Amino acid sequence: VPLGIKEQELLVLLINNRDKTVTKEEIEKKLWPIDPVSSSAIKKLILRLRNKIHQNIIISVRGIGYRLETRKTPR
Repeated sequence: VPLGIKEQELLVLLINNRDKTVTKEEIEKKLWPIDPVSSSAIKKLILRLRNKIHQNIIISVRGIGYRLETRKTPR
C-alpha cells in the first residue's frame, strides 16, 4: 500500500524513536515546521497510517503523543 509523503515522514519519525513516546508537539515540529496544524490533523494522519500498515503497533499515549511499539510484552 503506497504511503503519502506525510505518512512516510511520520512513519520514519516513529521508527527512529521506536519504543519511545513522540509528543504531538514533536510531530508537528518535524512534519509541519513552518505552518502549525491542529491536533485533529495529527490524529487523522495517525489514523490513515494505522489503516495502511494494518498492524496495531502505533500506540496512543493519552495527552502526550504516540509510540511505535516494537517490543513484545510477555503475557
